[in-house]
Amino acid sequence: MEYGASIGQRVARARRQRGLSQPALAERMGVTAGYISKVERGAVILDRISAIAAFADALGVELPYMLGQPQMLIQSPDAEVMGIPAIEAALMPTSLFVSFAPTDRVEDYDVSVLGEEAEAIWAAYQDGEYATMGERLPSLIARCQAAHTAAGVGSKAKTAAVLTMVYCATKSLLVQVGELKLAHLALERAIGAADQADDPLLRPLVLWHLAAVLLAQGRTADALHVAEAEVNRLHDETGRARPELLSLYGGLALKGVVAAARLEKGLQTWSLWAEAEVQARRLGRDRNDYMTLFGPTNCQMIATTAGVDLSQPEVALRHHAKIKPGAMSSPGRESRHLVTVARAQCKLGQDTPALKTLLAAEQLAPEQLRYKPMATEVVRELRRRHRPGRLEELAARIGADDT
Repeated sequence: MEYGASIGQRVARARRQRGLSQPALAERMGVTAGYISKVERGAVILDRISAIAAFADALGVELPYMLGQPQMLIQSPDAEVMGIPAIEAALMPTSLFVSFAPTDRVEDYDVSVLGEEAEAIWAAYQDGEYATMGERLPSLIARCQAAHTAAGVGSKAKTAAVLTMVYCATKSLLVQVGELKLAHLALERAIGAADQADDPLLRPLVLWHLAAVLLAQGRTADALHVAEAEVNRLHDETGRARPELLSLYGGLALKGVVAAARLEKGLQTWSLWAEAEVQARRLGRDRNDYMTLFGPTNCQMIATTAGVDLSQPEVALRHHAKIKPGAMSSPGRESRHLVTVARAQCKLGQDTPALKTLLAAEQLAPEQLRYKPMATEVVRELRRRHRPGRLEELAARIGADDT
């Protein structure tokens, strides 16, 4: 399946590959054959994760495939641009130190220098500069691994902490471009590094990232379990906790919010959101502890997402309206949020505002829209209703011009 295929086209292809007729698939799902036909033709837009997951389950395919994420990116033209083959090589044990240890300068192993590079990588991620990350990560991963191996007993914990953050950044990039198996490998490396560090907050951090990977894999119930279990474990520590722990606690609660909303568990969604919102009010401002971006702004952003996933677009837009102008800390973050806002507007038939929102998202972080299946689905739905010039141009740029 070529990159950019619609969800309906993916349903049709998977159905045919399994030898199922439209009536047979409809019987499996408890819907009509006419509904299946409309989905495949793009006459019905699937804009809720739970609905897409239902098709994935019935067809025996993974959720990322249904979402149009590039599962075999290494074989695609984008792979070299994003640095995926080099990242994979750096993550594999057999490649460690082969190219870097004998030739790098001593200062390349300085933990403070590596820490600064790790922060720069995270800044690139939060700005949506994925190609920049792909260019820099392979060398940084290998040098951090070499530094950790070469470190003495007194500095092992420090190099392990930096290595944990680099692996987590790698995982975050790989999730965004659909390389979920490699993302899981990066997270396994992060868990191993965190165990060797002396920072107790790295455990909840890694679990925060684990919940993110599970959500991307479509293992929504598992993501909810991981997030909720860690929230419960940390709850008694929040009374007099330092801000960093409150940020991670709130961030884990918000991962639970996303999972519960996708499972259409409304009460659980808003209960977890209330837990996060309490901590955000205690903090009083947005923070970026361990690169998790938690605070009042993120609470409203996640509430916007939850409202869309629970088919409550009015609620979603009310929460969006509470976000202060300029509060989002990076173009990439704001771009991702605006895609969610456009989904809510599209659900309410606010087509012109939805197009303006998508164009604003593209202007903030052009790379991101290519890797946001929900953005292309909204564009396809808008094209089904209208075909103004700016919409057609946007569709061509992000690969949604196939209808």
